[in-house]
Amino acid sequence: MPRVPHLVARLTLFTVALFAVALCMPPADADVVKGGGQHQDTRYGFTIAPPVFPVVQQGKMVQAVTFVAPADGTFAANLNVMVQAMKVSPAQYLADTEGFAKKAGWKVNAVRKTKVSGQPALYFDYEGKMGGMELHWFALAVVRSKDVVLATCTTLREKARQYKAACEKSLQSLQVAPR
Repeated sequence: MPRVPHLVARLTLFTVALFAVALCMPPADADVVKGGGQHQDTRYGFTIAPPVFPVVQQGKMVQAVTFVAPADGTFAANLNVMVQAMKVSPAQYLADTEGFAKKAGWKVNAVRKTKVSGQPALYFDYEGKMGGMELHWFALAVVRSKDVVLATCTTLREKARQYKAACEKSLQSLQVAPR
């Protein structure tokens, strides 16, 4: 299997992460609508059901949702969930991600194998420079049979300690249906 699509998918994810921002968690009691869900934000006082878009095709990816915090200068912390439609083993996904981080010159602080909704998952904590900014990422990749659900929380490196607990709480709330 060629590695280029995996690297392109991650590069796109990291680039998109620069423009996204937030640390909001959907409530556990959100109503489910056909083909999607409903997001309720009690801090800002609104509820919205996103449109039902086509499902991502094999070999492609989609950023399914992004939550953003208020900007802090030129950057805003963010949490996004991407679906990467590809068949890959957890071991290969780990190798590709570590290879990408090494090539980019980023420091991998922690990698941990775990489970999410009974499925293999990988937790990543890494930092590095992108777009002239020093960033820190906390990520959780759930590897399913035909895709990877990747939740990533991105902060400025200098704000990582401030956001770490909230980012990890959001990542721990991730649930994914088996496929």
